[in-house]
Amino acid sequence: MNVLRITPNWQKNNNDMGAEASIHDTAYNLYQESYFREMLYLECCRVERSQRPFLLVLLDISRIGSGNGSLDFKKRIVSALNSTTREIDIKGWYKNNQVIGIMFFSMTVDDTALIQKKVLGSFSRHSLQSSPLFEKLDIKYHAFPDKENTYKPNIKFKSDLFCEMLYIERRRAERSNNPFLLMLLNLGEDHKEKNHKFVKQITDALDSTTREVDLKGWYKNNRIIGVIFTAMSTKDIDLINDKVIGALKANGITDSPLYDSVQITYHPFPEESSTYKEELEFDPDLYRDLEHKKSKKWPLLYLKRAIDIVGSLVALLIFLPAFIIIPIIIKLTSKGPVFFRQKRV
Repeated sequence: MNVLRITPNWQKNNNDMGAEASIHDTAYNLYQESYFREMLYLECCRVERSQRPFLLVLLDISRIGSGNGSLDFKKRIVSALNSTTREIDIKGWYKNNQVIGIMFFSMTVDDTALIQKKVLGSFSRHSLQSSPLFEKLDIKYHAFPDKENTYKPNIKFKSDLFCEMLYIERRRAERSNNPFLLMLLNLGEDHKEKNHKFVKQITDALDSTTREVDLKGWYKNNRIIGVIFTAMSTKDIDLINDKVIGALKANGITDSPLYDSVQITYHPFPEESSTYKEELEFDPDLYRDLEHKKSKKWPLLYLKRAIDIVGSLVALLIFLPAFIIIPIIIKLTSKGPVFFRQKRV
């Protein structure tokens, strides 16, 4: 995820009321998706540094639709949520008009039952549970740092959140040209057979190689560990690799027979011309958002390609007589070839 602007653009001009409105959905009194996700990213980074927990509640309202009474029901949901949040909590669109997100600060996984009771209690007081639309709601609770993990390693982010942070970091790099380096540590096909202690040793070793601004999480849950080294480029691969291998050796990990199936790869973004260029070309499969967009856009791309080909053939047939007549007229009315040629000096 990206090392985002700590001071968003809308804060740079206190007199610009329109800019402040741009981060709010005034219809629901919620933060817009882009701003809410920036705040979520910053809070995740803060968890890495300060260990201050928070609880993320995601309320999926996408199945409610837009029929009669839907808009009023959604507004009543937001009104009910207002009574469950404190001034320090942040409420906004996790996905515009589909998923509402709430960050409850200083709340742990042990507080999930309490928050759930408050949310459902507020819904009951606002008579939402009696509506048939209530059955279409889906509420999920996510605690950060995440204590639930198969191997109990020191990894705070599961795959979905880590890939979300990777997406934001890539977008930031595209805007600012500040590079980052993605390291993927694959535990191997037999990862489930590796003991807890071995995986914990790996994550502890990685802690000694990362800075506060770097991000570590599951690229693929319980199988591939990912580390985003911010402000690092292709030329830093050797340095990072030496630090990682050195930390693994210092912890006795390389001496273990389990280490034989471990694979470490490095993927810089954006790509640079270097000795690594042929080995580390941009791989869109690394970024799941690109794969998702590609799967949704391919019918439109084929349609566009078909229109281009058909349109070109039709235009060629229409203008074919002109392409024949014009050279004949030029030949009859002037000397020399139809096509002008000149020697360059």
